[in-house]
Amino acid sequence: MYIVEMEKRDGNEKAKKLRKNGFVPCSVKMGDPEETVLYVITEGIGAKLLREKARGGLVTLKDGENEYPAVIKEISYNGMNKVIEDLTFQVLDDKKVVSTVAKVVLLNKDKVSTMVRVLIPEIPYKALPKDLVETVQIDLAQLKPGESRNIEELEMAQNPNIEITVDKSNAVLNIVGSGKNA
Repeated sequence: MYIVEMEKRDGNEKAKKLRKNGFVPCSVKMGDPEETVLYVITEGIGAKLLREKARGGLVTLKDGENEYPAVIKEISYNGMNKVIEDLTFQVLDDKKVVSTVAKVVLLNKDKVSTMVRVLIPEIPYKALPKDLVETVQIDLAQLKPGESRNIEELEMAQNPNIEITVDKSNAVLNIVGSGKNA
């Protein structure tokens, strides 16, 4: 599992000052009852994390000697300044259902000669930690122009331990065009 090294931070420290000093403020939701613990990571760790993981990604948070399995809940990114403003994580409890998302990943984009319109880039769902899914892969080589792929057709929708929290008949993507010029 991907490890994120963190340090606790004082709640009185302003996020803007932390970012100016090369840190990314993080919030970690943990415990029962749930509490939020404040942490920081370096910009370098944050940048690497976002190159390899997305919202819904599974990670291990490391605070000194303590390690916690977690999921990335929220990413606040300022694209204009190219700055990670804040990250929120949810520590996983084997017995508690988690609400999260699975990122849609397209395979064989080079096999499609027309435009692919992605309608749902992340699929929201609920599951126990043992059933969490980071990504849903869709092989575009299997689709022809004019076809689409609905949530109910995806492998994760077939798992009875995963509760999709949007209408399963929604199209995730469609291949634009008739295929006559393809």
